[in-house]
Amino acid sequence: VGPWNEILQLADQIETDYYEYTGNDQLSISAGIVITGDSYPISRAAEDAKDAVEKSKKAGRDSITLLGHTLKWDEWAEVKKKWVELRDKVATEKISSAFLYSLLEYGRMWQEYRKTGNTLGLRFQPLLAYNVGRNLSERQSPVFHKWAKEIISLKLPDMQRKQMILDNLALLAQLLILGNGGNDE
Repeated sequence: VGPWNEILQLADQIETDYYEYTGNDQLSISAGIVITGDSYPISRAAEDAKDAVEKSKKAGRDSITLLGHTLKWDEWAEVKKKWVELRDKVATEKISSAFLYSLLEYGRMWQEYRKTGNTLGLRFQPLLAYNVGRNLSERQSPVFHKWAKEIISLKLPDMQRKQMILDNLALLAQLLILGNGGNDE
């Protein structure tokens, strides 16, 4: 139990320390993190965390489940790296909560495509292009603009190669929203 961003750091530290302590890469560790409001009952949060750990184990062990997303630790490291790169830019580049929530929706659309093959999920790309053109200035938001343009410019063959970005877009958006506190400030 603790501040959500510190819990994420603690999970990373536990995973690193576990491998240093055991010295055996054949052993694995799984984690489940639940982020709730301060009035959420701790007993229910503990049960939710237990369920998240079980979800991590069922995904093939050596995984972390966070905000309903299960990733291998190395995938989480890549998502975290991108999150850390973008989180400070949310404030300095004045990225609106509306844009972040749109990213969340685009990530869900991509997941729908991946799970069902429904090509309507690919609509995220032109919708993102429209949103960027309308709401992100290349001059005022250079980092976000460049990153969004990279996602927009991906073609279907590239999507397979750079799938990690898209597969975790919803999680990344959720983390950015949490860090932003849901504010437009």
